[in-house]
Amino acid sequence: MNFKCLLAFAISLFMASTFCYADPIMTVTVEPETSATWPEGTTYSGMQWNGSSWITVDLTSQTGDPLGPFAGDSVTFRGWMLGGSSAKYAPDSGLYLVYRYKLEFDQMVNISSIIVQGSAFWPIVDWSKFPTPGWIVEPSLLRLLNSSLNVIGQIQTLDFNSAGSTFTLNPCCANGTVFYLDEYDTSSVWRYRSNIEIDATAVPEPASLLLLGAGLGVIGLAVWRRMK
Repeated sequence: MNFKCLLAFAISLFMASTFCYADPIMTVTVEPETSATWPEGTTYSGMQWNGSSWITVDLTSQTGDPLGPFAGDSVTFRGWMLGGSSAKYAPDSGLYLVYRYKLEFDQMVNISSIIVQGSAFWPIVDWSKFPTPGWIVEPSLLRLLNSSLNVIGQIQTLDFNSAGSTFTLNPCCANGTVFYLDEYDTSSVWRYRSNIEIDATAVPEPASLLLLGAGLGVIGLAVWRRMK
């Protein structure tokens, strides 16, 4: 096989391997029992720090679609007392499920970070102990679960009604094709979520690594024969 043929074959192997590194495609669905939202245009009041004091700001839903935050459109989920999910974090817990999304990818991925923005992240607190240790009785939670519903990452989301709150979850070893994202809190009326971002990158499978190695090996052989 001459140099040109070797090089062409190597490039074809290399291209076949890099094809496996295409950006993953994510499909998001929401569990029906956690999809109760207030209609588009619903407004609740949040609090915002203007540099010297707290001011009241309007938080208005841009959509009634529970998937809205994945497109940057704000939505207000119903609280557990007014049509929201009645599922509890645990039988004796005071935290209720806000939502549970199913995240499905067309290939193996690693999720390195999840960003959730919004307002009304309410834990269970004992104000008589504020701000001493123990005043947070049960923290509100943002969690990532694997396909078997085992928790692979979670953070506390304490921020009450502060507008524009941002929380970042960095799970460890979150590899797979199916995940679940959920939140638990004690908000009884509303939970405003304006944006959800998932940072996921493709994880090369053994076949693609073999193709890449073969392609690089053939290129090396072709160069060696050319020099020889």
